[in-house]
Amino acid sequence: MTNAESVRTALARDLPNGTPLATVLDYLDKAKVEHSGFVPKEALVGAIWRDVARNGPVTQSVKADFHFDADGKLVAMMVKDQFTGP
Repeated sequence: MTNAESVRTALARDLPNGTPLATVLDYLDKAKVEHSGFVPKEALVGAIWRDVARNGPVTQSVKADFHFDADGKLVAMMVKDQFTGP
């Protein structure tokens, strides 16, 4: 089952702090993860793994924000579950 914890574990293993921006974007593209591209004003990339689970009318996605320093190196990421439905 995909959830924030499993995504966070995989990202921490595959994209440690210091990873260049281009590598993060390539990783997301190869995994076919929807993302915002780099947002210079906020120095971040937002990504979402959509509809990873469903429980009746409620769907679960996983959202991640990747934060970069002035040199384009990954300095932090935040990963959380996101639920939508009635």
